[in-house]
Formats: sequence, structure tokens, C-alpha cells
Amino acid sequence: MHHKLGFTNRASLIIRGFLKEHNSRPKGTCDQPNVIKSNDKIPRLGLFLFLRLFLASMGSRHSPFMFFKSAAASLRGHDVIRCLLITVWLVMVIMVVGCSSSSSNRKLIVATAASSQFYAMELSEAFTAKYEIAVDVVVSSSGRITTQLLNGAPFDVFLSADSSYTNILFAQEITAAPPEVFGTGIPVIWAMRKGVAGDSLISLLSDETIRHIAIANPKNAPYGKKALQFLEAGQLAETLSEKLVYGESLAQVNEYVLQQNAEIGFSSKSSMLAGALLNHGTYLELGSDYAVPHSVAIIANEKDDELKKQFLSFMSSEEGVVFLEKYGFTK
Repeated sequence: MHHKLGFTNRASLIIRGFLKEHNSRPKGTCDQPNVIKSNDKIPRLGLFLFLRLFLASMGSRHSPFMFFKSAAASLRGHDVIRCLLITVWLVMVIMVVGCSSSSSNRKLIVATAASSQFYAMELSEAFTAKYEIAVDVVVSSSGRITTQLLNGAPFDVFLSADSSYTNILFAQEITAAPPEVFGTGIPVIWAMRKGVAGDSLISLLSDETIRHIAIANPKNAPYGKKALQFLEAGQLAETLSEKLVYGESLAQVNEYVLQQNAEIGFSSKSSMLAGALLNHGTYLELGSDYAVPHSVAIIANEKDDELKKQFLSFMSSEEGVVFLEKYGFTK
């Protein structure tokens, strides 16, 4: 019957076969354990043994460094080779741990408001392509991200749709430096109805056929706050209150309108210029009185601040500004 060797026995057989092949013990000596006595042969033989074991480990279901550990443990009386294998094993462990730590330190987590999510995603992809630094983008409302950061969320950079949130974080010493405004966003009204002119969207709000008007939660989302201010200025807030449906962020508002669960909604120009919503429906920009300044802040944590500053520098570079303009922000 054929039995498969365990990886400990396999390593042991390779080593002992190797030692038998390269045994340098002179003939006529007393029976002693196989010991390589010629110091000038140790590096050469050690290299051959390492390569032979490494190739064997590739065919093992166990990781290479576990294979070497077992190989070293299986030796008895071959102190030089055993020390060599233990050293190789330790170096492999250090390399694995070091690479893992280095990979983590070379990665950024960027939290962004939903109004700037498409800009942040495309910017991050370009940043990664240029500097080979991975970036994870987390999307939520500015208020919710602020709460998460106050509770210790591990974000590195925060793109907020309202500088008041980043100012709160700065006052609490959550940020490593004062926040900066990186662009200004434009709120819009939009609907998926065909044949509707942009200029008629405001009057459409009061139309009997409009049963649901989606806006982002004003408590957490700056664009929701601006939408409510717009309705109040037009003395529409009270009369339309029963039609209002609230999303946790602009992303949810956009989903409501896109799926026509709401006939009309308040969103951002940056959303209208993104892939999923581009050329879908009709939108109308609100006046400059409702513009939303977007700010960015570096979060203070154990990660290298220079990496975060590199991301901010890329945002303000010519390459970065291209994405800002693409999604309708003004500098």
C-alpha cells in the first residue's frame, strides 16, 4: 500500500539523504554522527540544501517557513546544518511579518462624503497608479463619518461636505493639522421624468403627481441641510413636509430617485456627472447661495503623516484638479 509522507518526514528524508550524499567524514574514524567538518564546504552545501528543501516545500500543502521549521526540528546531531535551517526559517518569518507590516503602513483609508465619492474614487485610483500606494475609500454622510472618527475609526484622510465637521475634529485634536477647503460643490434638484425641462423642476415640487421628494438627512448631510434651506427660502418646507423622504446620505437619495421610489430629489452636481447617473433624467443647479464648501483633513493616528500629505498634495496637483473639475466642483 502506498502511503503519503507527512511533511516532517519528507523534510527529514531530504536532509538525511543530502548528508549521506555529501558526508565528509574520513574513513576509519569511530562511528559518530554525520558532521560536516570542512568549514569551506558549509556555505556551498548549505545553499544546495536550502534550494532542495525550498523546491520540496513548494510541493507541500504547508507554508515554506513551516516546512523549514519542521526540517530543522527533525535533525539530531547535525548542529551546523540545523543552525543554518533555523536561521533560514527565522529570516523567512521576519520577511513575512515585515512585508505584512510594510503593506499595512503603505495603505491609506480615505473616508468621504457621498457627494464627493466618485471624485474620491477616481482620484484614489490615479494616486495608486502613480505611487503604488493602495487606497480604500469609505463612503457615508459627513456627520456619520465625524461621529465614527470621534469614536476612534481608523481613517487616514477625511473629505467632508462641510468644513464645520472637520473643524469639530480639529478642535478635538483628531486631525493632525487644520482642515483645508479643496473645492466647492453645487446642490441640484433632479428627476427621472422624461420631457421635463430643468427650469420647471421647482414648480414640479408642488405638482400633485409628485408624492415623494428625497433629500439627505439635514442632521448628518450638508446637502440635505442646503435642500431644506432652499425649501424654507421658497416657503415650501411646510407645504411639502409630508412629501419629504430622508436618506442617510446623498448616495441613498440618488438611489431613491434612480429607482423612482421618489419622483424628485435634491442631490449634487458631482453625482449627476458620475457614471451611474450621467445623462439620467434632468437636473437644475441651485443658486450660489446654496453652494457647499468641501474640506479635507488629515487624521492623527499611528500611520505616517507624510503618506497622507502626499495624498493631499496629489489632490491639489494638476492631475488631481482634473478630477475635481470633471465632477463639477469649483476650486
